[in-house]
Amino acid sequence: AKWDLLVDSSINSKDSLLFVYDLLVENPGLVLELSSHTDPRGNDVYNQVLSENRAKACYKFLVEEKGVDPRRIIPVGKGEREPRTVYLLAGKYLENEPKDENGAMAPGTQVIVLKEAYMNQFKKTNKRLFEQLQQYNRRTEGKVVTLEFDPSTAPPVNPDYLIFKPLPKAK
Repeated sequence: AKWDLLVDSSINSKDSLLFVYDLLVENPGLVLELSSHTDPRGNDVYNQVLSENRAKACYKFLVEEKGVDPRRIIPVGKGEREPRTVYLLAGKYLENEPKDENGAMAPGTQVIVLKEAYMNQFKKTNKRLFEQLQQYNRRTEGKVVTLEFDPSTAPPVNPDYLIFKPLPKAK
């Protein structure tokens, strides 16, 4: 239920956003959509607002702390609607598709969509794995909208991008 930028032993959100910042500096025409996702715990409305706030936290960091033109970032909340796909190979979950020497998916790889039913099988038997899989779903992804940003013709930014919404009461 948080949208603070995480910095801990497993995640450094600010480092990731500094990488995005460097991309924006190196590519002045780049406009990015930053889509934030939640795990499936909680109801759809709650997770939608939470994901919007998480996207806005990334937006605010890039705009307010790093000085990026706010029209170059579009924060989008996706809630729990698009679960992450991971890869299971030799008992390990991998975020990126493992490839063989020919660039094809490594033999024996299972493609896993992290839906609630899949993750819940580990809830009682392997709490660490259950939480790891939930964390994979809690993410922000970038998508290139255009490489032709023009500050003289770009439309104004939505002022709501700077305003966090209160979370609805969990049901």
